[in-house]
Amino acid sequence: MNDSNIVASMEPGEPIPENGGAAVKHRSLWLASAWLMGGSLFAQILTVATMPLVTRLFTPEDIGSLSVFVTFYTMASACACMRFDGALMVPEDLGEVDRLVALSIWSTITVSFLSGLLLALLSYKKLFGLGVLSPWAGCFAVAVVCGLGLTAVFRALRLRGGEFSVLATIGAMRNSANIVVRLAGGSFGWGIPALLAAELVAAWAAIRRLGGRQLRSSLQLACTSSMADLIKTARRWRRFPLYEIPSQVLDQIAAAIPLLIVADRLGSGAAGLYAVATRFSTLPNTHIGAAVGDVFRSRFAEYVRAGERRAAKRLYQRLMARTAGLALVVLVPMLWLVPQLFGFVFGQAWLRAGMLVPWIAAWGASCLVVSPLSPLLQILQRQNLKWIYDGSVILATAIAVIAASGTDLETHVRLLSVAGIAGNVVYFIVLDTAVRRI
Repeated sequence: MNDSNIVASMEPGEPIPENGGAAVKHRSLWLASAWLMGGSLFAQILTVATMPLVTRLFTPEDIGSLSVFVTFYTMASACACMRFDGALMVPEDLGEVDRLVALSIWSTITVSFLSGLLLALLSYKKLFGLGVLSPWAGCFAVAVVCGLGLTAVFRALRLRGGEFSVLATIGAMRNSANIVVRLAGGSFGWGIPALLAAELVAAWAAIRRLGGRQLRSSLQLACTSSMADLIKTARRWRRFPLYEIPSQVLDQIAAAIPLLIVADRLGSGAAGLYAVATRFSTLPNTHIGAAVGDVFRSRFAEYVRAGERRAAKRLYQRLMARTAGLALVVLVPMLWLVPQLFGFVFGQAWLRAGMLVPWIAAWGASCLVVSPLSPLLQILQRQNLKWIYDGSVILATAIAVIAASGTDLETHVRLLSVAGIAGNVVYFIVLDTAVRRI
């Protein structure tokens, strides 16, 4: 297995550096970020441009049911690789990277099937707000989680190699596939099945592009890997699943609680309004924040592997200042302009959703500051510190949920948004503390 060197031979892109000293040879952080944001911006334009059509082809109940499904598979896919994909950035030995790839692929397949069974059971028993879905949605969950897990593996490999030209196209490919299926299915009145099918197609749309010519050999490597090798590799990198899976589960629970609570207390129509407002308000963080975070993760890992701790700190400080400024620029129109135009653009049925945007946008702006910086805990292998944030955001969300009991949708959104902002303040303190100690 050590002779395969999947990572080094992936194309297109630059060869993987054998040591971190190559960090200084790469393009600047913001040039690489701009490259990724170019592709992300195109994906964002596609999403925004077609949202008025989607909101007219599907009812708030349809969107609400889809949002519950997305919430479920987001939680499952966050742990699909058992977090071993995060470890791909760390080792210098390419043979060890190959073993981690095989381990990640097998983890993804296993988690995918378990996720499908769990969704079918929970929807059948009508538990945790998942009763709005039919049990057959579990079949879609298997395929979606598997596709997203494999995407995470090959995406991490591309990040390790600094192959941002490949990554720049991924968002547009996935969004385009999703939009085509949604609009086609919606025009025929297929409702929820069309929306689920769109998520499935989008989950697999970028696999071939990300894997390159080594996709097939990666899967063959996984099939020929011995169980003993996989177990040994898992033990060596056990810190990643041991610390990150509980943390991810808590993160996803905190993220899922608002939508599921709204769906359970106020119905799928209210959940649809909340979902559309959230989707629009968090677009900057979803696309721009993710692009900047990807480049930061790659650069920061190179500096750490090279032992250039001071350069890593400077990189963190520059990014923190610039994301804070970017968040402010994004927030201003969200507070005043967007709510006034929401009903006109998306239809009068969605006017109420526009009134939710300012509060959710403030929450999203705080996410835009901290989320690009969050990979540093993984690179420094200080994942245990993130539990401080996880505990605080769960506590704040629980308090908000209790306080919002018996109130309307607007009050739910205000309280939950304040809880999210408070959690991100704690997260920033945790990240800043971790960097200062390196």
